Amino acid sequence: MELEALVKLEERVKTLVNTQKQLREENARLNAELEKFHRQSNVENQERMEIKSKVENLIRLIDSIESAEPAPKEPTATEK
Repeated sequence: MELEALVKLEERVKTLVNTQKQLREENARLNAELEKFHRQSNVENQERMEIKSKVENLIRLIDSIESAEPAPKEPTATEK
């Protein structure tokens, strides 16, 4: 009877060890995937910041051009 209990216990321990190995492998895979996602997210955020900066610079340039343009002149008496 004791031998049977030890055999069942051994099987249960082997099952637990195999399950733990599988979970470690899955955890490593998920961590790698998460790290990849973080890197991709950082790249995308950097691209967004660069685009935002370029758009802001273009807006400033347009504003400076508009403010530098002379106001339309009123036609003189000879031009009317």
